[in-house]
Amino acid sequence: QEYNTVDLFSDVVNIISLRAAEKNLDFVTYLAPDLPSVLVGDDMRIKQIMINILSNAVKYTPEGFVFLSARMEDGVLIAEIQDSGIGIREEELSNLFTAFSQLDLRKNRGIEGTGLGLALSRQLAQSMGGDIAVNSEYGAGSTFSLRVPQKIMDAAPIVRVKEPGLKRVMVYGDGMSSEMLEKKLSHLHIPYDRAANETDFSAMVKT
Repeated sequence: QEYNTVDLFSDVVNIISLRAAEKNLDFVTYLAPDLPSVLVGDDMRIKQIMINILSNAVKYTPEGFVFLSARMEDGVLIAEIQDSGIGIREEELSNLFTAFSQLDLRKNRGIEGTGLGLALSRQLAQSMGGDIAVNSEYGAGSTFSLRVPQKIMDAAPIVRVKEPGLKRVMVYGDGMSSEMLEKKLSHLHIPYDRAANETDFSAMVKT
């Protein structure tokens, strides 16, 4: 069915942001500004997959960040979920999507879950003609990539700015959120200045 792209990601973000906040994790998102406004597909399944993967990212990340990004390439919706968590051993990656498996039991002691979410998530992705891939460095986090073909009903971008060259933005901060804001502004051709600290901010305001 038709669905609004922003609504899809808003529902996911609203759920995961609360879980990330409970663990004091930075939850950062980046939706490509040129994502089509309306797509056709099974938005409920896509939402379920993203929530499963993001919930695992939060669960297995004791500190640091969880990052969700999304873009559209050649009719394929691509969502990438990166975390700074415990990572996965290289020899265990092949079993990651096996039902009822929870890898590295000693390191995961005290973490609830059976691993079934990833197995079901991949089955759902494949049933829609897509798939899920993973890259991970043990002890340094993981990146999951969900790719699902979707028809475009309304190609109008989710973000449109009238006369972007006449705008001017100041970005304040020195973290991943600021970096993603800079990336979005560049994508939209909006001029901006970066203030990494209070001194830079005060100087720019005065000028």
